[in-house]
Amino acid sequence: MTRTVHIGVASIDDVKARTKAALQGMAQGERISFASVDMTHRVLTPNRRGILRALMGHDRMIGVRELARILDRDVKGVHSDVVALAGVVERNVDGAVAFPYVTVSDGVGGAHVKDVQFDGPYDSVNCGRLEAYPFPLLTG
Repeated sequence: MTRTVHIGVASIDDVKARTKAALQGMAQGERISFASVDMTHRVLTPNRRGILRALMGHDRMIGVRELARILDRDVKGVHSDVVALAGVVERNVDGAVAFPYVTVSDGVGGAHVKDVQFDGPYDSVNCGRLEAYPFPLLTG
């Protein structure tokens, strides 16, 4: 099954409204919401976006040491970034992590993992679209 996550900036009122709707049985989809574009910048740094990119599409948990080898980074740095990504990545009791999504969407469109870019310019004025945020920039 292909899992899609919607990443974006949402106000507390938006989150409360979605929570209320979910409690009433309305499907909301999987979301990762940030309070502001600035918060998104602080959480999803280039190295952390690289971690998400490395984890996307895998159907298993990946240990921090293995992830560090995949990324050609030191284990301590990867571990620190994984800790900072709490709430964004899934983590088990052994410390292995997963970002079990194959598609990232901004609510307008989506991209399969092979089409997602994590690097590149973004338009901080275009706040209604995913391209406004420094995480997966959709191509095309």
